[in-house]
Amino acid sequence: AKFDKVGYDGVYMQYSQRMPMGSILKTFMYYKTRWWHENGFNGIATMTGTTNYVGQVFDISQQAPAPCLMGFVLGDKAREWQTLSKDVKENTLKKEYEIFIGDGHSQPDFLRYEEYDWLDVSYIGGTGGVAGPG
Repeated sequence: AKFDKVGYDGVYMQYSQRMPMGSILKTFMYYKTRWWHENGFNGIATMTGTTNYVGQVFDISQQAPAPCLMGFVLGDKAREWQTLSKDVKENTLKKEYEIFIGDGHSQPDFLRYEEYDWLDVSYIGGTGGVAGPG
């Protein structure tokens, strides 16, 4: 079957008007080894503070093609993140992970950086908003 457009009923349209999309980006840092595991870290970490970009980081090495840390950049930080160059993003994440997870570990086995930006998806325009009354 061919679909020419996505159709929504009135109930969904009213719902979406009361729940604007939030600003969230997924970042992926791929490595040759799970260096954070050697430092005793595995699973999920939440980073709090006003200076860091990443709010949460997950070890998704089991599902990824190489050892990988997946981080989420949220809200105002996500909108600011969009304005940065790829090199700045990569170096920023390296520094944040070195401080938070690696205790200064230099990450010599870094492979590549990737991201998924829900704000750039035309039919979504973000993710995870907050529902208003009604």
